[in-house]
Amino acid sequence: MNYSAKVRGGDEWLRTFLNYIDHRKCIGCGRCVWACYNSCYELREVDGKVKSFVDESNVDKCFGDCHCHTVCPTQAMVCKPVDVEEFKYKAEANSKAVAEPGEGYSLRKSGEPWRQQFELEIDGKRCTGCGDCIAICQQMVFDMEDVDGGEVAVIVALEMCMGDMHCVSICKENAILLKATPAADYRKIRSKFQGKATREQISEFTDGSMRRVWRYI
Repeated sequence: MNYSAKVRGGDEWLRTFLNYIDHRKCIGCGRCVWACYNSCYELREVDGKVKSFVDESNVDKCFGDCHCHTVCPTQAMVCKPVDVEEFKYKAEANSKAVAEPGEGYSLRKSGEPWRQQFELEIDGKRCTGCGDCIAICQQMVFDMEDVDGGEVAVIVALEMCMGDMHCVSICKENAILLKATPAADYRKIRSKFQGKATREQISEFTDGSMRRVWRYI
């Protein structure tokens, strides 16, 4: 049986974990680098072309949330589910307890538990309406709303939240808050994304399903 976890509302979703990148498809845009909370990807130049590679030192931290698939325009990464028994073996080998879905915990590719964080709120005074949270969230937890003549992000489907904190990580204005997370932890989360990819490496593009031009740091 393949491993699955639960969203905030209780529905199960199948976890698929990063396996490898098909370099015949990869265009080196760097969006996977931008999207991955756990730094499972890195950009390298090979024969004069920039390509994305699996960072072997971090790939076992993969959440299996598929945000990289959400942002990749060519679907270059190959992700696969993991059998529950394999998870149990990895967890036992690392002396880690396996958390059952629904307990507020999920598992990394290594079998190590991580706590899901579901209690989100948006500070409308900080939000600039850039749309990064909409771009990163494959569960469509967020949408845009007109407020006083400008667009700001709002939460419309919190029950679909995976609790993975990607939205918190990429918000440049610190407008998305986890109600129970201290400010020091926010700084730690966001520091993962500093200097990971330049504007030259990550270009703007339009995705009709997301209805916006995605903007990057």
